[in-house]
Amino acid sequence: MRASARMFLAALAAAALMVPAGSAGASATVDVTEATASGGTATVKGTVSFPAITTPQSVVTPDIQVGGQFAAQQVSDAAGLNLTDAKILPINGGLRFIWQVNSMPAQVPPEGVRYNWAVNIGDNVYQLQAKRTSMASVNVIEDPKGHAEQLAAQKNFFQLRGSCVTNYFPPPAPAVNGCYHFGFLNGNFDIANKQITMDWPFETKDAVGRIVAPDFKPGAVLTPHDGSRSAGMSIAATFQAVVSNNSVGNYINGWAPYHIGGRVQLGVAGPNASPEEVSYGPPVTLSGSSFTATVSGLTATANTIYARACNGTTCSYDSLTI
Repeated sequence: MRASARMFLAALAAAALMVPAGSAGASATVDVTEATASGGTATVKGTVSFPAITTPQSVVTPDIQVGGQFAAQQVSDAAGLNLTDAKILPINGGLRFIWQVNSMPAQVPPEGVRYNWAVNIGDNVYQLQAKRTSMASVNVIEDPKGHAEQLAAQKNFFQLRGSCVTNYFPPPAPAVNGCYHFGFLNGNFDIANKQITMDWPFETKDAVGRIVAPDFKPGAVLTPHDGSRSAGMSIAATFQAVVSNNSVGNYINGWAPYHIGGRVQLGVAGPNASPEEVSYGPPVTLSGSSFTATVSGLTATANTIYARACNGTTCSYDSLTI
């Protein structure tokens, strides 16, 4: 790298700040090799490398605290409610979501415990829900046949839910947030490893063959949804009696964004800007391991082009001063 042109040390420090615990070894590398300016616009060329992610990455950064802290500790332990981590792993054709707990009982009372993971993709909210049984769930009225088939096959209930709203029940019932049933997925209650896993395939379809989450695909970014449409909880382990809230379980909010597959974005700022604080544009089009794209906003003082490459939970940076 040319020291006068690249903010190498700043980029390295910013990349380190963006790497949550447990995700080392999966960072992308990006290199801005050339930039040709014309007025306030530049044509930018560069290369990028996205190492394969082969181990689950934690989305829980060191500064995040598990919320809720259900008061009855022994009850919480016995029910498997004490969250210790949350991880994501790419699998063939989708992602695997992992709730890690400090204890996993062989069996829990029917309808007693549920594990949720609510994510934003743009403006859409999706929720993964894992339960041993779910026949008292409000979602049964949407798909009674599917729920009955799950029960008859003695399968656990791993659901993809969406179209989340704050008034799931029609008036005059009290306002209760809820998500509609989209379909059943595959998962596992892993007693030995104290974790719950759930696989979310790309192009998941409902019972009549419609793709229900078209924006869940490579290139998308998952961010935590801990707003009103998920009872203020994003990743949660809670007791449930038809509905649940954040006073009867534990939850993790504010976790690190997860980038599905590699993506590169460009931004413009002054030469001494912190790369992680630069405003970046939409993903550029990649051609194998290289890219050519345009970026605007260059001025006499905002004369440095920044590139951000993100994959999974990690982002790396490079810059070139015009």
